[in-house]
Amino acid sequence: MSWDYEFEMPWPPSVNALRACVRGRMITTKRGRDYFEDASKHLDSIGLSGEGISGVVRIGLDLHPPTNRKYDCSNMLKAYEDALVKSAFILDDSQIEYMWIKKCEKNDCGKISIKVCLSDTEIKG
Repeated sequence: MSWDYEFEMPWPPSVNALRACVRGRMITTKRGRDYFEDASKHLDSIGLSGEGISGVVRIGLDLHPPTNRKYDCSNMLKAYEDALVKSAFILDDSQIEYMWIKKCEKNDCGKISIKVCLSDTEIKG
C-alpha cells in the first residue's frame, strides 16, 4: 500500500471555538486564527504548503486528543480542513472524501495523523 502523503497536524479547536458571531458578523476567533497560523507554519516546515492539489483527495484520519475528555469527531474537522485550504495544500475542502475517521489514544500535545490518497484506486488500511 502506498499513500501519496502521510503527515501530522496539530490538534484543532472544535468548530464551536473556531468562529463567533460579533455584532451580526461571523469572525474567526483568536483561538482559530492561532490554529491556522500554527498549522500553516507546520505544513510549510514539512514542505506541504502550496501543493495546490485540485482533484479529489481521499483522507484517512487518526485523531489523538490531548486529553481523555469526550469529543465529537465532526467538531474537529472544519478547522484542519480550512487550514489545508489556507496553506494551499488543497484548493477547496469540498475535494475531501473521508475513508475513515478514527479516535485513537491520547497524545500529550494532541495531533491528527493524516493519510492522503490522490488516485482512483481503493485503499484499505
